[in-house]
Parts: sequence; structure tokens; C-alpha cells
Amino acid sequence: MGVEPTIGWNLVPGPDQKGISQVERGAALFQRACAICHGVGIDRLGTSSLEIKYRGRLPAPLEKRADLTPERVIYYMRHGVAMWKLPR
Repeated sequence: MGVEPTIGWNLVPGPDQKGISQVERGAALFQRACAICHGVGIDRLGTSSLEIKYRGRLPAPLEKRADLTPERVIYYMRHGVAMWKLPR
């Protein structure tokens, strides 16, 4: 088994913030750690790269994807996806 990566910053609201749903926590995590590259906008390098990679077959902004399971996102975050190929 591999070693789990250490994240050096606080990504999600802490447990002291009652009433925050898992979806809201995930959205906060995305905005704090991912949207800078993968949010909506042509100035987002990750989104621009995915526009080229997907060529319209999938939405490039990750916020607009409905096919990404939590397990898949976690895998990509830990291992990267530069070499991942789309199913044909």
C-alpha cells in the first residue's frame, strides 16, 4: 500500500461549522483548491487544457461535469490525469 499524501492547507470548513452539507463542503473545497485552474473561464489553465483534450466531447470546466464520482476525483487528485484517455 502507498502512503497517503499530506495536504498542507485547510481545504474544507472544519467540524465546528454546523449545518454545512457535504455538497457545500465539497463546493468550498473546489473553490479553495481547484477552481484557480479548473473553474469556469478561459483564463483557467486546467480548463483550457481540458478544452483541447476533450474537443467538445465533455465539458471542460470541472464544475459542469456530472460524470465524476468522488472516488474518481480522489484518484485523479492523488495520481494526476495527464495521460488519462477518454473511452471511445
